[in-house]
Amino acid sequence: MLSNPAKLVLFGCMLQISSVVCQAPPKLQKSGLKQSDQDKQRAEEVKTAFAGAFDDYMKFGFPGDEVRPLTKTARNTRNGWSATLVDSLDTHLVMNLQDRFTQGVADTLKIDFSKSNTEDGVSIFESTIRYIAGILSAYELSGATNAALLDQARKLGDRLLVCWQDDQQNLPFPFLDFATNKPVVRDFISAASAGSLIMEFDRLSFYTRQPKYLQYATKAVQTIIRTPSSLPGLPGLVFGVKNQTILSDFSTWGSGTDSYMEYLLKYGMLIDNKDPSYYQTWQQAVQSSIQKLIQVSPVGNLTYLGGYSSSSKTSDYEFSHLACFTGGNWLLGGKVFQDNQLFDYGLKLVATCMESYKRTATGLGPEIFRFLGRNGETNDEKPSAQDMEFFRTNGFYITNSAYHLRPEVIESAFYGWRLTGDRQYQEFVWQAFKSLQKYCKAPASFSDIENVNSASNPKPSDASESFLYAETFKYIYLTFSDPELLSLDQYVFNTEAHPFRYQRTQDASNSTGPSTPMAKTGSKRGSAPADAGGRFSAGLLLICLLSTFVGVL
Repeated sequence: MLSNPAKLVLFGCMLQISSVVCQAPPKLQKSGLKQSDQDKQRAEEVKTAFAGAFDDYMKFGFPGDEVRPLTKTARNTRNGWSATLVDSLDTHLVMNLQDRFTQGVADTLKIDFSKSNTEDGVSIFESTIRYIAGILSAYELSGATNAALLDQARKLGDRLLVCWQDDQQNLPFPFLDFATNKPVVRDFISAASAGSLIMEFDRLSFYTRQPKYLQYATKAVQTIIRTPSSLPGLPGLVFGVKNQTILSDFSTWGSGTDSYMEYLLKYGMLIDNKDPSYYQTWQQAVQSSIQKLIQVSPVGNLTYLGGYSSSSKTSDYEFSHLACFTGGNWLLGGKVFQDNQLFDYGLKLVATCMESYKRTATGLGPEIFRFLGRNGETNDEKPSAQDMEFFRTNGFYITNSAYHLRPEVIESAFYGWRLTGDRQYQEFVWQAFKSLQKYCKAPASFSDIENVNSASNPKPSDASESFLYAETFKYIYLTFSDPELLSLDQYVFNTEAHPFRYQRTQDASNSTGPSTPMAKTGSKRGSAPADAGGRFSAGLLLICLLSTFVGVL
């Protein structure tokens, strides 16, 4: 028989063990998802399309940043560092194109990040989400053993720190001049540009064991978080770099704030909520958005996130392809916080964005589309008679009819599939992929089109950004791949679709990453890691047993 003190000690240990188990993050991805035979066939078709497009880039665009798909020439938009190559590295790994990945790494190691190959300023935002993230994700997914590859990310990261002119400056300048090694001094920076460096710089500090990158990125994002705004959680659109004041109080989840909002949730996930301010701010933003930004079209009952100006107290009824990431982001947040209302809003936002594809002649979505207010308000917009006719039929009208090969709607449908298991999302993605092939296939790779609402003349344009390869193809492929490939219980994607393993799986396994994306290392997000959990529990139980033994004595 145990003495009463021994019983109390044992009970206390049980409570400790219970609290550890209860703190495990909730499972995110729908259980029991299977890859069907049809899924396998579709995944192979997507892989073939990606490989062909990338071959065209290598033939006509490399070592430039992009290929011009109509004229089959190279184009430099990201300082001539082969943006499409670097942005595509992890896509090759995800699709198990190992030989191509190996060659891509070899080519990446030849890039000289000490100088810009164009006269353009270097964007800290674009260089971080495409180059640093592309390299770090490839480094991690391939086993985190290629020191030379990591060093390329470090070299670029060191140069980008110049955007902070001194240690007292919290917000970076958005551009720097590599020729002079000085920032391009501007008075303002968007919330997205300053607040979307944290995931990448965190991983750079983690792998290089140099805290400076994370320290600078944290200064920037925490400045935005801590600056009071009219709507709690929702930042100003533009900030003064030096005085750190809000220069525009327009609230939106679209361009200018989009990836900052995205990272509040995702960075909290990456670090397992070790700093609660990210989750808290994101949840505040969602509640403010439900109160002020969520709108429902009077035709079609379509839910969308508009904009709001606190100074003029006016709403804006615009939604955009860029802002369509919100559906997937809110679905993810609904799972993280086990919030059914939030998850339902996410489903509605995804549905609206899918409708923006389904209602056009090409089956591809427009860059910008608008609605009327509940009482027919248009604000300063003056829709034409043709716009109103389209609105009465479809519940929205198009103000920018271009499709720039963007991923956001497909991305949100991918989350819809992985988080609900509803195959309607797979079917939507497949139809979008077929439309992409039909209307955007070009003499080289795929091209933007200027008019999604004309099947007879979509007007292809001579542009094809690197995110086609980094994001659009990747999300299409992952919608049909084995659902355990880059499971949402193990990985979080940056805004350019570069995956990173959750920090807790890194800490738990005392390793730096799986050898391939399919490796079964780490753990499911809903259960304690086998190795770390086992060690922790064994040690705790040993203490309990010793305490009990002492108590019995």
